[in-house]
Amino acid sequence: MRADATHAAILKDVAAFSKIKRYRGMLPTRLVMYQDQIKIDELLEAGFIERLNVSMPCGSEHTLLKLTDAGSEAVKVLDRPDADSPAKQELVSQEPEACRVLENLNEEQMDILNDVFHYSKIKRFGGMMHYDELSIYDVKNVNILFARGFVIRVKADLGSGKKRKGLILSEKGLYYLGVIY
Repeated sequence: MRADATHAAILKDVAAFSKIKRYRGMLPTRLVMYQDQIKIDELLEAGFIERLNVSMPCGSEHTLLKLTDAGSEAVKVLDRPDADSPAKQELVSQEPEACRVLENLNEEQMDILNDVFHYSKIKRFGGMMHYDELSIYDVKNVNILFARGFVIRVKADLGSGKKRKGLILSEKGLYYLGVIY
């Protein structure tokens, strides 16, 4: 693929969201709706970005874009914005104290949360815990965590016809584990 200015702008936009904790380093597609969708598909096919479909417990679904390793390397080559640019500032989501409701979880549910957190840190799993790894746990406990908003279901489209499915922690799950405050 031969990159042009539009490809570079899209990659920079996705990279700008990589530090935003609220979005887990992914760019919602509704924010790139004015970009050329053909250019986004070209980046997807070239392996610079991946498309993720996220399902929330309330039933809403969101489509997000995430940089791959090749995309991160491509962004390093591109010119970066100024240090004072709002695109470089890290936005930290602050949840009010009233929203930090501690709920009682059983031991297996706590194990699931910890495992989802640790699998999301392993690079080869792409930031999520694959459904294959959940086979040792009771499906009921996984569904309870999803319904209560501790985990989020994710489907990743890699562009070459490959798809990945798994779980990531929601902000509520991260708060519960004490990862963010």
